[in-house]
Amino acid sequence: MSALATRASATPAMDRAMPKGAPRAWEVTLLRRATPRHQPLVAGRLLFDADDAATARRIAEDGLASRADGDHHWALGPLRPLTRSTPGTYPYRVTFAMWHERVDGFVRQDVLVTTLWATDAQSARRLATTEAQASPAHEGAWRVREVRRVGHPSHPSPSTDSG
Repeated sequence: MSALATRASATPAMDRAMPKGAPRAWEVTLLRRATPRHQPLVAGRLLFDADDAATARRIAEDGLASRADGDHHWALGPLRPLTRSTPGTYPYRVTFAMWHERVDGFVRQDVLVTTLWATDAQSARRLATTEAQASPAHEGAWRVREVRRVGHPSHPSPSTDSG
């Protein structure tokens, strides 16, 4: 990908305007490890409505508890708001970069900038990575260069630089 790609989250539900007080849609991934040494695998997804992030977290934890039935190999993946501006969520801009070899060394090039709503920077990173990997233009060498909360300079999120 030669030019820097910028896009908003590809989730169509996030583009809907929600009336004030209407229930908001959420999604959470349920993960399960076969044993503690195995990587977690997606075991299911829960879709539900909740008014805010705290309520959504409680509903997700209850759903996990009923599915896991005491099995400690189960865990929650990122909690994803499917509507914009849900209380407890913030817009984050995630920048992906890739290193290219040149005659005089290596140079880092930004290849994708995506903006999405998340409850925190770590969730934004995980959700953006999942979206980027689903893109047909994705290359395995892409790395998250930065995660930044948008629009609130007084509350900067921890940004990451893996380059």
